Amino acid sequence: RAAQEGKERIDMNHINRVMGPFSQHRLADLYKEHQYQFTDLPRLIEGFAGGARSYTTTELKARIAQCYEAHIDTKTIPDVDGVPYRDSLQIARFLFKCGFVNGNNAGKTTMEVPEFVTYDARPDLLKVDTNLDDGMTWELQPVYRNALRVN
Repeated sequence: RAAQEGKERIDMNHINRVMGPFSQHRLADLYKEHQYQFTDLPRLIEGFAGGARSYTTTELKARIAQCYEAHIDTKTIPDVDGVPYRDSLQIARFLFKCGFVNGNNAGKTTMEVPEFVTYDARPDLLKVDTNLDDGMTWELQPVYRNALRVN
């Protein structure tokens, strides 16, 4: 877009104009890549539309409960990553594992510790009861926000 307009630099306006289609494409990729692990993934993800961009662990579990579990017979919720459905924490962990949410470590960021924490960096988060989230919040990946109308 910047080149088409004869600009030497890409600015935020250029990025914002292509973010809609890009966000839709990335959401479609997420479904293709992870739907075999949770067959109801599109319905689950759509439950985040119009919501917040960041959640505490309690808020994330509540959002899953309100926008997904409350609208479906829990006996029909499919397996989550090959394991029978148990609860919203299990689904939250899956969302972290597939990269829909990342840990936000803003309060503890250092040169050695990044602000955003992925599943690959901390695979025990949302798993070990003694330290579910290490004080982090959970933030929707920026690439999905536009498609889901999350600011």
